[in-house]
Amino acid sequence: MRDARRFPAREIAAHHMQRWEIELGFREIKQGMLKKTMTLRSKLP
Repeated sequence: MRDARRFPAREIAAHHMQRWEIELGFREIKQGMLKKTMTLRSKLP
């Protein structure tokens, strides 16, 4: 991806923004699904 002609920075940035919006949508869906259940989280790795 070093060739600026094949991979323009604006195009990569646009794809990144689109992917970010998709990830935010997934987060909202997951949070909505877990509202009614108790979620256990570990404090240790």
